[in-house]
Amino acid sequence: MGDWDGDGTTTLGVVDPKTETWSLKNSIGPGAPDIAPFRYGSPGWAPVVGDWDGDGTTTIGVVDPATLTWHLRNSNSPGAPDIAPFAYGSPGSQPVAGYWNGREVALVAAGSSAALASPPVDSAAVQPIVAAALTRLADSGVDAGMVKQLAGTQVVVQPLSGQRDPARDGPARRPERHWGG
Repeated sequence: MGDWDGDGTTTLGVVDPKTETWSLKNSIGPGAPDIAPFRYGSPGWAPVVGDWDGDGTTTIGVVDPATLTWHLRNSNSPGAPDIAPFAYGSPGSQPVAGYWNGREVALVAAGSSAALASPPVDSAAVQPIVAAALTRLADSGVDAGMVKQLAGTQVVVQPLSGQRDPARDGPARRPERHWGG
């Protein structure tokens, strides 16, 4: 799921894991994809999505499970990664992407891009979030051994290669929206 066209509405998308063919819709419901299906990644790679550059549009990425190398694009189309591929994670890790700090810019588990007019996230700022998440997992009945294993994981926050630098580039800006007639 993602906001594939940057209109503020989260809609549907699917990936065929046998071919890494992406089919994305700009509405919720049946029918043909709104973006012509395209291939990105290699069969068996894990799909990830996020707003990697902070422009308000969710775009695609894949992670090679053998090397945990991330390949992220800033458009929903085939082609070379827009962000230099990088390795992050340890064997058996499950790639995840999301809005870790409630800001409007997606943060990949390996670091963050500039947040809209807010200070960068650092490893120390993430620790209370991790502690709270571990508590919620334990409280919801997740196996104690699994929670202990997760608690032993080192969380490191670092900028992604090729990402914008908020100190140098200023805050990311969302495109203007014009509503009504």
